[in-house]
Amino acid sequence: MERDDEVMRGTAARRYWAFGAVLFTFIIVIFLSFQALFDQKRIIEQDSRVNLWFLAQTEIEYLKLMEVLTPSITKDQDLDYDRLVEQFELFWSRLPILLSGTQSERLRAVPGLTKTVGDFVLTLEELEPYLADRDKLTPERLSEVHQRLDALRSPLHELMQRGVTFDYVSTSGDRRRQEYVYYQLLSLFIGTMLGGLLLLFMLYREIVRANRAYVVARKAEREASIAKGQLVDAIASISEGFVLYDEEDRVALFNDRYKELHPPIAPIMRVGISFEDMLREAVQRGGIKIASDKAESWIAEVVAQHLNPGAPFESRLADGRWLRISERRMSNGRIVGIHTDITELKQREAELTQKTALLQATLDNIAQGVCVFDAEHRAITWNERFFNLLELPPDFPLMGVTYPEFVRRLAERGEFGEGTVDEAVASHLRFVEHALAEGGSGRMERRRPDGRVIEITVNAMPDGGFIKTYTDVTERIRAEAERANLLDQFYASQKMQAVGTLAGGIAHDFNNILGSILGYSHLALEDLPQDHPARESVEQVATAGARARNLVQQILDFSRRTETPFLPVNLTALVDEALVLMRSTIPVTIAIEKDRWDEAHVYGSATQIHQVILNLCVNAAQAIGDRPGTIRLGLELLEDAAPQLPTHAGRLADQAWSRIEEVDGRYRMSFGSLAGRRHVKLTVSDTGSGMSPTVMARMFEPFFTTKDIKGGTGLGLAAVQGILQQHRAAIVVDSAPGAGTRFEIYLPAAEGAAPADAVSVTEPSGQASERILVIDDDRTLLEMTRTTLERQGYRVTAARDPTDGVRAFAATPDEWDLVITDRTMPRMNGEDVAREILRIRPDTPVIMCTGFSDAVTEAKARSIGIRAFLMKPIVGKELLSTVRGVLDGTHRQAAE
Repeated sequence: MERDDEVMRGTAARRYWAFGAVLFTFIIVIFLSFQALFDQKRIIEQDSRVNLWFLAQTEIEYLKLMEVLTPSITKDQDLDYDRLVEQFELFWSRLPILLSGTQSERLRAVPGLTKTVGDFVLTLEELEPYLADRDKLTPERLSEVHQRLDALRSPLHELMQRGVTFDYVSTSGDRRRQEYVYYQLLSLFIGTMLGGLLLLFMLYREIVRANRAYVVARKAEREASIAKGQLVDAIASISEGFVLYDEEDRVALFNDRYKELHPPIAPIMRVGISFEDMLREAVQRGGIKIASDKAESWIAEVVAQHLNPGAPFESRLADGRWLRISERRMSNGRIVGIHTDITELKQREAELTQKTALLQATLDNIAQGVCVFDAEHRAITWNERFFNLLELPPDFPLMGVTYPEFVRRLAERGEFGEGTVDEAVASHLRFVEHALAEGGSGRMERRRPDGRVIEITVNAMPDGGFIKTYTDVTERIRAEAERANLLDQFYASQKMQAVGTLAGGIAHDFNNILGSILGYSHLALEDLPQDHPARESVEQVATAGARARNLVQQILDFSRRTETPFLPVNLTALVDEALVLMRSTIPVTIAIEKDRWDEAHVYGSATQIHQVILNLCVNAAQAIGDRPGTIRLGLELLEDAAPQLPTHAGRLADQAWSRIEEVDGRYRMSFGSLAGRRHVKLTVSDTGSGMSPTVMARMFEPFFTTKDIKGGTGLGLAAVQGILQQHRAAIVVDSAPGAGTRFEIYLPAAEGAAPADAVSVTEPSGQASERILVIDDDRTLLEMTRTTLERQGYRVTAARDPTDGVRAFAATPDEWDLVITDRTMPRMNGEDVAREILRIRPDTPVIMCTGFSDAVTEAKARSIGIRAFLMKPIVGKELLSTVRGVLDGTHRQAAE
């Protein structure tokens, strides 16, 4: 069969080759003929162009010659002899080419061309002698040459016309002959091609007839072979294991994948082995884990199941892999088995189950409530927080519920407050639709019936569904309100800090000035006799200086820039003293009354507390104004002050103003915190104009006042706040517009009564002789201090430059009994001076003076080794007492 196929294919090939060779030879011949024809046509065209070029060049050279000659005849310009001779020779050189040569052979066939060109040559020969000698070329001769040459113009032009006409006629004839030959060849080529195609068609029909019977005979066998091969290839290429059992349950066909899926039986796998033998081999090789005593019964059970195949089942092999086995009995009794490795699928299912559980656990543990709706807006998953926030019962039907139905059920439970159910459903549907249409997200807040504020966000999912997130923002809303309140307090504290910085800068320089004024005033008073006329003026200066000192102290008090030692103070007596002073300064239309009046003692500064009482009373009197009114004061000793404090949301906090709260139509604000349990409550109330919330929020701001420019400075209440904060006192302010104001001050109570003399002061003796070094950069203050000390008998050396003072001390350290230094000086401050002095001689008594300091307290100064710490301005008696106390060793003991 294969031999016959080869013979038939060889015969057909030879026939095709013979026909192809003939057809190829014919095409080559026709191609060469066409090429020769085209070459001949190109030659004819080329000859025509050459002929016309010769004629045209002859006439052009003639015209150039006449162009040179004519101007000289008309006397438009002088004759260019050299150019004339050159053009004459060029024109003459063109004529012989027309009479001889192969290039102009066709032109000589033009009628009259030879004779006309010959006449031109004879004429030029006659004219040549005229042009041979330039000196003999007279105008007459030149005119004759021009006439003779001009006579050639008409014959030359006629010759050109005859040449063009002749060339056109001869070239057209050649072209017609060429076209005739071309069309003959083209007809021959077309006819030959048609004949060849017809011959090829007849040859093809003969070959087809010869092979048709053979093709039909082999077709069925070939198709069967192809189908079998395709089936085998398909079975070999599938990713599943394939096995076919015959009617006797023996393997008839299998693929390599089946062997890969069953490594234990791969070595024995072959066509003809029975299913039962494969099972037994698998058990023996460990491919199937089963007890040896149960192996046979298990094999029999599996064989019975195999012979009656049913639904697909899954089986796990000994190596941990999973197989999905599908067996089916065919109509001819054979069994087909498909084994699929589903190990990866099982792993993914386990991972998916784990991730689903993890996702649900994550959802259940986040603080927000989450509910997910699919593309059809049906609920598919949620977390426990979602149920808790909406207070849904555990058995609330939600799975598969559409979002409109879900909203309706919530509305029917009263979740959305007032309004109909339909209105609530329509509103929430519009919100979701708008959120999904506008960027895929939306946010809203609503208050639940229980008062909690819920923030709801909607976020679109790629599949068309969306996620609703519910967040309880009740605390955040409260925190934001509290934050706004704290921000206001922060701005207020920033203002206080700025004013305090300004106050400190003023106090430093102003105290130096006041020290000089007060010091020299006291020195002047010591020098003036009692009946001197200037004594009263000096006393007024001293009084004004003292008032200025108190003003600076007030500025430092509200800015909390001073450190004042606290001692037990009889608050009852202090308030009585202040009321006596107040009675003479406020209008008689204002009554001062007392409520409860306990005997009370507190720890603090008597001067500062006295200032608080005066400021509060003055402020109350100004609030009442010219109208009749009452200022009421009270003192109450509290064993436990906590129950007395406000119970509203603005309860006292450490060093922070609470936000203003409205209680029974009045506004209340508090500040500070309680230090311990026992407190004294000082109450100052009035029947004045009261305060609005806006004014109350700013009443302790420095320089803030509701009065005109002459009514007050705005420092009174600011000083009160600074002093009370320093005393660790709590303040509660209660007021209402038109209904008066009430201040409650909670001061830590002192144990027992205040001692009569808390500190013993050593009076100056006037007979001192110690040597003192005074260092201060202020010249006036330095001279005043030196004068004051020298009048008491001290030997004083004054130094304006701290480095000079330290140098003087280092020169003779044992001769100095005391060093007094200012704190703020250029190049070296007081602490550096004290350290250097004590480094040189550690037992040297040192006193430091300053007009203001928030960096160096008395405790810090003592830690350096300084014996005393004095605040400027220092009056002469205070300076002398401190110096004497330090020198005698009593000052430190008293202070401690």
